[in-house]
Amino acid sequence: MHNNSNTVSKMPFFALGLFIALSLISQPVSAETKALNSGIDSFTFGIMQQDVESNPIEDSISINLEVLFATKLKSLPWSPHPVIGATINTDNDTNQLYGGMAWQYDFSERFFTEIFLGGAIHDGEEDPDTPLAGNREAHRAYGCPLNFRESLSFGWRLSSQYSLMATVSHMSNASLCDENDGLTNAGIRVSRRY
Repeated sequence: MHNNSNTVSKMPFFALGLFIALSLISQPVSAETKALNSGIDSFTFGIMQQDVESNPIEDSISINLEVLFATKLKSLPWSPHPVIGATINTDNDTNQLYGGMAWQYDFSERFFTEIFLGGAIHDGEEDPDTPLAGNREAHRAYGCPLNFRESLSFGWRLSSQYSLMATVSHMSNASLCDENDGLTNAGIRVSRRY
Protein backbone atom coordinates (compact mmCIF):
# COMPACT_ATOMS: atom_id res chain seq x y z
CA MET A 1 0.00 0.00 0.00
CA HIS A 2 1.45 3.33 -1.03
CA ASN A 3 1.21 6.50 1.02
CA ASN A 4 -0.92 9.01 -0.95
CA SER A 5 0.64 12.05 0.77
CA ASN A 6 4.12 10.99 -0.40
CA THR A 7 2.80 10.44 -3.92
CA VAL A 8 1.31 13.95 -3.99
CA SER A 9 4.56 15.50 -2.70
CA LYS A 10 6.57 13.77 -5.48
CA MET A 11 4.20 14.86 -8.29
CA PRO A 12 5.70 18.37 -8.84
CA PHE A 13 9.17 16.79 -9.20
CA PHE A 14 7.78 14.28 -11.71
CA ALA A 15 5.89 16.96 -13.68
CA LEU A 16 8.95 19.25 -13.85
CA GLY A 17 11.16 16.38 -15.09
CA LEU A 18 8.62 15.46 -17.76
CA PHE A 19 8.33 19.10 -18.92
CA ILE A 20 12.12 19.51 -19.18
CA ALA A 21 12.46 16.23 -21.08
CA LEU A 22 9.78 17.08 -23.63
CA SER A 23 11.18 20.60 -24.06
CA LEU A 24 14.72 19.40 -24.75
CA ILE A 25 13.70 16.60 -27.10
CA SER A 26 11.41 18.81 -29.20
CA GLN A 27 13.75 21.84 -29.31
CA PRO A 28 15.06 22.65 -32.83
CA VAL A 29 18.83 22.55 -33.18
CA SER A 30 20.10 26.01 -34.14
CA ALA A 31 23.50 27.69 -33.92
CA GLU A 32 22.39 29.32 -30.65
CA THR A 33 21.28 26.01 -29.21
CA LYS A 34 24.55 24.33 -30.16
CA ALA A 35 26.53 27.14 -28.53
CA LEU A 36 24.36 27.03 -25.40
CA ASN A 37 24.72 23.25 -25.11
CA SER A 38 28.34 22.98 -26.24
CA GLY A 39 29.19 20.72 -23.31
CA ILE A 40 26.21 18.38 -23.83
CA ASP A 41 26.54 15.49 -26.26
CA SER A 42 22.99 14.15 -25.89
CA PHE A 43 19.84 14.12 -23.77
CA THR A 44 17.91 10.90 -23.18
CA PHE A 45 14.30 10.38 -22.06
CA GLY A 46 12.74 6.98 -21.43
CA ILE A 47 10.09 4.83 -19.80
CA MET A 48 11.36 2.01 -17.57
CA GLN A 49 9.58 -0.93 -15.98
CA GLN A 50 10.78 -0.87 -12.38
CA ASP A 51 11.88 -4.05 -10.61
CA VAL A 52 11.96 -6.63 -13.39
CA GLU A 53 13.19 -9.39 -11.05
CA SER A 54 11.31 -12.73 -11.10
CA ASN A 55 9.42 -11.74 -7.90
CA PRO A 56 8.94 -7.97 -8.24
CA ILE A 57 8.27 -5.91 -5.13
CA GLU A 58 8.26 -2.44 -6.74
CA ASP A 59 6.22 -3.37 -9.81
CA SER A 60 5.72 0.11 -11.31
CA ILE A 61 6.75 2.50 -14.10
CA SER A 62 9.59 5.04 -13.91
CA ILE A 63 10.66 7.96 -16.09
CA ASN A 64 14.38 8.12 -16.93
CA LEU A 65 16.15 11.40 -17.73
CA GLU A 66 19.83 11.47 -18.60
CA VAL A 67 22.43 13.93 -19.89
CA LEU A 68 25.55 12.58 -21.60
CA PHE A 69 28.32 15.19 -21.79
CA ALA A 70 30.89 15.61 -24.55
CA THR A 71 34.01 13.59 -23.90
CA LYS A 72 37.37 15.21 -23.18
CA LEU A 73 39.20 11.89 -23.63
CA LYS A 74 38.77 11.17 -27.34
CA SER A 75 42.10 9.35 -27.53
CA LEU A 76 40.95 6.59 -25.13
CA PRO A 77 39.18 3.44 -26.37
CA TRP A 78 35.41 3.91 -26.66
CA SER A 79 35.77 7.59 -25.56
CA PRO A 80 34.20 7.68 -22.06
CA HIS A 81 31.49 10.33 -21.51
CA PRO A 82 30.49 11.82 -18.12
CA VAL A 83 26.79 11.18 -17.37
CA ILE A 84 24.23 12.48 -14.88
CA GLY A 85 20.70 11.18 -14.69
CA ALA A 86 17.59 10.49 -12.67
CA THR A 87 15.00 7.75 -12.54
CA ILE A 88 11.70 9.12 -11.25
CA ASN A 89 9.10 6.57 -10.17
CA THR A 90 5.43 7.25 -10.93
CA ASP A 91 4.01 5.15 -8.05
CA ASN A 92 5.87 6.28 -4.90
CA ASP A 93 8.53 3.57 -5.22
CA THR A 94 12.31 4.16 -5.30
CA ASN A 95 13.75 7.18 -7.15
CA GLN A 96 17.42 7.48 -8.12
CA LEU A 97 19.83 10.32 -8.86
CA TYR A 98 23.01 8.97 -10.47
CA GLY A 99 26.28 9.88 -12.12
CA GLY A 100 29.23 8.14 -13.70
CA MET A 101 30.81 7.36 -17.05
CA ALA A 102 29.37 5.84 -20.24
CA TRP A 103 31.21 4.15 -23.08
CA GLN A 104 29.69 3.70 -26.53
CA TYR A 105 30.78 1.22 -29.18
CA ASP A 106 29.48 1.33 -32.76
CA PHE A 107 28.69 -2.00 -34.40
CA SER A 108 27.84 -0.11 -37.61
CA GLU A 109 26.63 3.35 -38.66
CA ARG A 110 23.18 2.55 -37.27
CA PHE A 111 23.69 0.12 -34.35
CA PHE A 112 25.65 0.65 -31.13
CA THR A 113 25.92 -0.39 -27.51
CA GLU A 114 26.44 1.76 -24.41
CA ILE A 115 27.80 0.66 -21.03
CA PHE A 116 27.37 2.88 -17.97
CA LEU A 117 29.23 2.49 -14.63
CA GLY A 118 28.74 4.81 -11.67
CA GLY A 119 26.91 5.44 -8.42
CA ALA A 120 23.36 6.32 -7.38
CA ILE A 121 21.72 8.05 -4.43
CA HIS A 122 18.19 6.77 -3.83
CA ASP A 123 15.20 7.54 -1.62
CA GLY A 124 14.27 3.88 -1.09
CA GLU A 125 14.40 1.85 2.10
CA GLU A 126 17.76 0.94 3.61
CA ASP A 127 16.23 -1.75 5.85
CA PRO A 128 13.28 -4.03 4.99
CA ASP A 129 9.75 -2.76 5.55
CA THR A 130 7.29 -4.75 7.63
CA PRO A 131 6.58 -7.89 5.58
CA LEU A 132 3.29 -8.03 3.68
CA ALA A 133 1.11 -11.09 3.25
CA GLY A 134 3.07 -14.00 1.87
CA ASN A 135 6.30 -12.71 3.48
CA ARG A 136 6.77 -10.09 0.76
CA GLU A 137 8.32 -6.76 1.67
CA ALA A 138 6.54 -3.48 0.89
CA HIS A 139 9.71 -2.14 -0.76
CA ARG A 140 13.16 -3.44 -1.58
CA ALA A 141 15.92 -2.80 0.98
CA TYR A 142 19.11 -1.25 -0.41
CA GLY A 143 21.26 -1.25 2.74
CA CYS A 144 23.14 2.00 2.03
CA PRO A 145 21.99 5.43 0.80
CA LEU A 146 24.69 5.33 -1.91
CA ASN A 147 24.78 2.31 -4.23
CA PHE A 148 26.65 1.26 -7.35
CA ARG A 149 24.74 1.58 -10.62
CA GLU A 150 25.42 0.06 -14.00
CA SER A 151 23.44 -0.17 -17.23
CA LEU A 152 23.65 -1.74 -20.66
CA SER A 153 21.90 -0.30 -23.73
CA PHE A 154 21.56 -1.49 -27.31
CA GLY A 155 20.81 1.38 -29.65
CA TRP A 156 19.55 2.08 -33.15
CA ARG A 157 20.33 5.46 -34.74
CA LEU A 158 17.16 6.65 -36.43
CA SER A 159 18.96 9.74 -37.80
CA SER A 160 22.02 11.86 -37.06
CA GLN A 161 20.14 13.38 -34.08
CA TYR A 162 17.80 10.67 -32.73
CA SER A 163 18.47 7.18 -31.39
CA LEU A 164 16.23 4.52 -29.87
CA MET A 165 17.73 2.41 -27.06
CA ALA A 166 16.67 -0.72 -25.19
CA THR A 167 18.18 -0.40 -21.70
CA VAL A 168 18.63 -2.54 -18.59
CA SER A 169 19.95 -0.87 -15.41
CA HIS A 170 20.89 -2.30 -12.02
CA MET A 171 21.53 -0.62 -8.66
CA SER A 172 22.98 -2.43 -5.63
CA ASN A 173 25.63 -2.03 -2.94
CA ALA A 174 27.76 -5.10 -3.89
CA SER A 175 27.10 -6.55 -0.40
CA LEU A 176 28.98 -3.70 1.30
CA CYS A 177 25.95 -3.15 3.59
CA ASP A 178 23.79 -5.62 5.53
CA GLU A 179 20.83 -5.45 3.14
CA ASN A 180 21.37 -5.72 -0.61
CA ASP A 181 18.11 -6.41 -2.46
CA GLY A 182 19.22 -4.39 -5.47
CA LEU A 183 16.91 -2.97 -8.13
CA THR A 184 16.81 -3.85 -11.83
CA ASN A 185 14.85 -1.75 -14.33
CA ALA A 186 14.36 -2.23 -18.07
CA GLY A 187 12.81 -0.09 -20.77
CA ILE A 188 12.97 1.95 -23.95
CA ARG A 189 14.68 5.34 -24.23
CA VAL A 190 14.98 8.02 -26.93
CA SER A 191 18.24 9.96 -27.21
CA ARG A 192 18.59 13.39 -28.83
CA ARG A 193 22.11 14.39 -29.87
CA TYR A 194 23.01 18.10 -29.96
